[in-house]
This record gives sequence, structure tokens and C-alpha cells, in this order.
Amino acid sequence: MYTLYAKGILFDQIKLQEYISAYGVLAPIVLILIYILFSMFPIVPSTAAAIISVMVFGPVMGFVYSYIATVLGSIINFTISKRYGKKIVLKIIGEEKYDKYFVKYGSNPKYTYIFAFLIFIPFAPDDILSYFTGLTEMSYKKFIVIILLCKPFGAFLFSLGGVGYFSFVSGF
Repeated sequence: MYTLYAKGILFDQIKLQEYISAYGVLAPIVLILIYILFSMFPIVPSTAAAIISVMVFGPVMGFVYSYIATVLGSIINFTISKRYGKKIVLKIIGEEKYDKYFVKYGSNPKYTYIFAFLIFIPFAPDDILSYFTGLTEMSYKKFIVIILLCKPFGAFLFSLGGVGYFSFVSGF
């Protein structure tokens, strides 16, 4: 991640697209790994990687790779917080976001439904939510089922949005 940042690739969509494409048949794996890094360290929204996946692989395979990466990234974030607890979440997310999300919703008896709804909608901070959810009593099985069932909608909308954006831009 530091290398991508140092080379100016991380924040430049064209450079990132060229970087990923240069890996040829391994490009999907590189995209998925970058996407997972984006989700683990929420400095850059992982939605940027979703749009880049459409640029590089087209709407169908871009959706597939984005979905795979989102699921894997969410599971990794959940696992990190389950294993290492509040201290690591505070270091990654910060106390302000922790207070904003976890304190407000984490102890709510309907948190499972709140979490599922937020994962379903496209612009919710699912990377952060996965960290917070790892601090709750939610089981791995329930978490994975929610991610698998609710996340495709958001990934699909980002794929459509990426296609729409590039169709619009190419019209000029």
C-alpha cells in the first residue's frame, strides 16, 4: 500500500488502472488484494476500487471481482476486530468514528437488522461497520450470511454507476 502511495498510484485512477492491467492474467488477484487493502485501511473509500474494477474488467467481471473483494475484506475486518478487540479498532478507525457508530448502535438489540440494512445500501461504510460488528456478539456464520446476501446489491449498483460514469465521460 505504501509503494502504491509513494508512486502516486493509490490516488490516481488512471495510474491504478494501468498498474492493475499490467499484471495480465493475475490482474484480478491484484485488484482483489488492493481492494482488500482499501477495506482494511479505510483511508481511500473502497468504492474507488469498485469503479476501477469496472474500468479494467467491464461491468460483469468488475462486479464479480468487486463482490469477491468486498466479502473477503469484510470478513478480514470482522476477524481482526473479533481477535484483537476494541484497541485495534480504535487505532484503525479512531475514537470519533467508534463513538459515532458503535456506541450509538452496537448495543442495540436490533443491531443485526441495522447492520444488514446498512450493508444492503450502497454508500454505507461497510469496512468500518465490519470492524464494529466484530466487537459485538454476532457470530461468524451470521455475519458471513449477511455479507453474502446483502452486499451484492451495493456492488451491483457501483458497477452500474461505473458503467454510467464512463459512458457519460466517453460521450464528450
